[in-house]
Amino acid sequence: MRRAKDAPEVPLSEISLAGMSIGERQLDLALAFGCEQVICITHEDEDAYADLRERAEARGAEFTAISSPRSLLGKVGTTDEL
Repeated sequence: MRRAKDAPEVPLSEISLAGMSIGERQLDLALAFGCEQVICITHEDEDAYADLRERAEARGAEFTAISSPRSLLGKVGTTDEL
């Protein structure tokens, strides 16, 4: 949700770091830890993250974009780990 200070039109998750966006790196790390559900908190339209959704689903994880942490209430159960 945060923006780059030197490029306010660019979300931090889209900044490239060693050939991949920070969002892609976070997704790969979450999947490497065995996450089965990935929840992206963003003000952007969910379609803006279609590439991350495809990567997550290709590796067997569910991907959901939500607009606020409050939306986690319906997504996380008592046996889930965050």
